[in-house]
Order: sequence, then structure tokens, then C-alpha cells
Amino acid sequence: MTEGAIHTSDLWRITRMPANLSVQADPMADYTLTAWPAEGTAVARIATWPPGFEYPMHASETVDILFVISGAIELILEQGTTVLRAGDSVIQQGTRHGWRVIGDEPVTFAGVLVSARR
Repeated sequence: MTEGAIHTSDLWRITRMPANLSVQADPMADYTLTAWPAEGTAVARIATWPPGFEYPMHASETVDILFVISGAIELILEQGTTVLRAGDSVIQQGTRHGWRVIGDEPVTFAGVLVSARR
């Protein structure tokens, strides 16, 4: 990764829920990264964002279970903000939110994004 770069990788995906444990095919074969998992699916994702990076306010039709691995990131909600640091976690349930990397170091976080309906 080069300094200042945004890096996002999906590590695994579940193409149907409940997951079928008898299927042995590689779920990442022929996969193209998308912003959100398709309806009825989930993805395990890891991302690194550079200092100062901001992701604008948005609401996705997902339940996001996120874990901060290193660095610090501000979660921006309509009601206020909170800072998450290495070891912190948060669950977003389709609420309107944004992100801002704070401090002088990149933030790396991982999580599972599960498709949801309103």
C-alpha cells in the first residue's frame, strides 16, 4: 500500500443466507468488489483509509459489524460524533452516518456487511 492510498479488500462472501456449508466452491471466484452486498448476501471486508480521508453521510441497506484494527476514525451521526480507536467496534443498522479519519496515521478496520431491508 502506498502512503495516502485507499485500500479495500473483500475477504469472503456469503452468496445466500442461510449459508450452505456443503458448497465447496470458492465464493470469491469471479467476484468484483461493490460498495454494498447484494440482497440476501454478506461480505467480510478489510479497509485502510489515509489520514484526513472522509466518507460522506450515507445510509446503506445493511447491518455493518465493524472493528477498528489500528488508527482512529470518527463516526459522524445526525445526533453527534464518536471516535473509535484500535480495539473498538460498532454496529450500524442502516442509520445515516459518515466517517472521518483522524490523527496522523491511517485507519485500518474490518467488518462484516450483511444485506438488510427497511
